[in-house]
Amino acid sequence: MKKKSLFRLASLIGVGSFAAVVPASCNSLIRSVNHTEIAPDDSNRSNNNQDGDQGGLSNQSETRNQLSGLLNKQANQVGMYNEYKQIQAGLKGAYEAAKAVVDNANSTSEQLNEAKTALENAISQAERNKDSFNQNNAQLIGVYNQIKEQISGINESLDRAAYSGIRAKLRPIYQAAIIVLQNGLQTAGGSAVSLPYATKVSSDLSAALAKLPEWKQNADEFANFKKFALSPTNFVGPIANDNAEQPSDFGFSAFSVAVDASYKYAKNKIKVGDATNASEEVQALTDVGWIYNFGREANDGYEFSFDYYGPSKAWLYFPFKLSKQTNQTVSFYYSLNDRNAAIERKVIINAPTVDSIQVAKVPLDDLKFGRNKVAFSSIEGTTTPMVGNFYISSSDHNDDSVYNSIFGNTLSEDKNSVTVNFLDGYGLADNSKTLLRQVSATLGDSTESNAYYVIGWLGGNAGKIILCQQLQSTVLQELIRSMSTRPKQVHIMLVVILTLTKLVI
Repeated sequence: MKKKSLFRLASLIGVGSFAAVVPASCNSLIRSVNHTEIAPDDSNRSNNNQDGDQGGLSNQSETRNQLSGLLNKQANQVGMYNEYKQIQAGLKGAYEAAKAVVDNANSTSEQLNEAKTALENAISQAERNKDSFNQNNAQLIGVYNQIKEQISGINESLDRAAYSGIRAKLRPIYQAAIIVLQNGLQTAGGSAVSLPYATKVSSDLSAALAKLPEWKQNADEFANFKKFALSPTNFVGPIANDNAEQPSDFGFSAFSVAVDASYKYAKNKIKVGDATNASEEVQALTDVGWIYNFGREANDGYEFSFDYYGPSKAWLYFPFKLSKQTNQTVSFYYSLNDRNAAIERKVIINAPTVDSIQVAKVPLDDLKFGRNKVAFSSIEGTTTPMVGNFYISSSDHNDDSVYNSIFGNTLSEDKNSVTVNFLDGYGLADNSKTLLRQVSATLGDSTESNAYYVIGWLGGNAGKIILCQQLQSTVLQELIRSMSTRPKQVHIMLVVILTLTKLVI
């Protein structure tokens, strides 16, 4: 009776309540309740959903990684369009949009895919736009690339201090070229930059580069020094018409004794051949010479011009001495490029002498890039010194080199000896009859005849001729015969042993 009532209750309250009531009524039914399971179906559905979610997350991660890979190449990709402003701006915008998506942790797989596709399309479109622009602006592309090459050529060759003047000359042209390259080929609005302007810049660069070898060679010469030999044609003013000349029998142009010269200019003269021959020639084998005075009239002076492509400052050197003793101040004016009197410089010579040659060094400031002129004139009430050849150096460290050139000195490699070229070097004679002569002869065991140079009539009272024993007898005869025309003179002859007009001391 009790069992029947229980089943009736079960049918009324349903299975859900049955599990709750049974434990209270009979412990033996707990086991049968545990076998009533509906969980397996729910469990299977739950496992299927997890597999699907994991697959979606994997695809999303892969898309994110691919998009990140494209973004990692942004610098290189965008940099390819530095010369194309509009194209580059569009590509930058596409990269920024893609980056915003990938940086958003909540971006869906679909959003990531769309951002990746859009960026890939933008990259491809930028390349097509660039190709199209280049095809439509081929002439501009050619000019632009030429400017790049020209700029590179300038940068690689002008880093020395000696080329500072060239760099200054090229700076405006160079800066114009830099602006062209910075502006690129395409404006932000999409149009091409000005072809006429780019062409003009390229043309200016081409013209400058064509002159660059000449400019650099000139600057290199002045970085050492350059000599400007005296010329009587460089006198200006009334003195230019003064045709008084040094005596024809003078071999040297300057002396260690006082000379009251009436001529403005003198030059060393080299005689050739037999002194007994009336047709002997005076050859221009040396440029050693002296200016005795610049003239006394208001417009008198001496000037010379030169092309110069070095730094804006250089130094002027010249040998000087007195022609005779004076109690006056020894000085003169010099000016650069016709500056007015206020800018002229006064050169005051300290302790000049008659019997020695000194070397002056004065600055040349604000030299022009190109043609320059230096002018010299006398100062009233003062004595103008004798002045020799002029030398200009753009370096302040060439004193020794200039000095050796003035006096014809060449040092040996071991610095233990010096060779003096007395044809090219400055020197003084103590007698107006001292001569320089060229003779042709063989020397030693050589059978080849060469030109040799001798200095004769040096003075003294020994009453004899000192000759070099190495010379063959034919040379001795020539030398004796050349001097025999002056039997009452006392002779000492110094004969050069080396060829190439060099005397070793």
